[in-house]
Amino acid sequence: MALALFSYRKGNTVLHRIPALLKIALLFAFSFLAFSGSGQDSLSFFENTASVVKLFSSILCASLLFVLGGCYWKAFFKMKFIFVLGLFIIAVRTISFETGRFALNMDGFAAGLLYALRFFLSAFAAEVIYETTSGLETNQALELVEDIISKIIPHFKKLKSAFVISMAINFIPLVFDTWEKIHLASKARGSEKKGIGSTFRTLYCETEALFDCLLFRAETRRKAVINRSL
Repeated sequence: MALALFSYRKGNTVLHRIPALLKIALLFAFSFLAFSGSGQDSLSFFENTASVVKLFSSILCASLLFVLGGCYWKAFFKMKFIFVLGLFIIAVRTISFETGRFALNMDGFAAGLLYALRFFLSAFAAEVIYETTSGLETNQALELVEDIISKIIPHFKKLKSAFVISMAINFIPLVFDTWEKIHLASKARGSEKKGIGSTFRTLYCETEALFDCLLFRAETRRKAVINRSL
């Protein structure tokens, strides 16, 4: 079965060999770089040469990470939901009603397009990092940071911050893995009938099953955290 989004994939690429802590730091730095300058969310952004160069630099950086991680292009196409979300954001920011009349807001279009690009770049980079970093590596990296801080603040160790943050980070792949399993199960049990009504009913049932499964997993993990802290 194909891997779900944000799932770890074994390998021996350059990114696989980079320490997990450094990769996490790079992801935060990349996301900050991609979203920096948010106060310039309008047509003026695309008229500013420095801003456009920074945006294209982010695109090239994300593409380089993709190559270094040995990722498959199938992962790129699996993120089509981001394109749909981006189109929705662009439409909402572009269409406006001024004094009861329909109008197009080009500044809003530029702002929506810019946000969609930034969101996609961050998700794209996160996919690469998740594919090349296992949950165990993430947990060990965070525990290393926790140990360093605990030497300065002894009581910090009692908070179990590394364990909680690691579980939160690793919960994201769980969401997509659960959705993949639910969708495949629904597809296997579904009938051959097609239609808008049937599609929406199936989507509703799949979403309901997803939330039920995630609530169960979240409660199970919450109990695990409590038991570990005792």
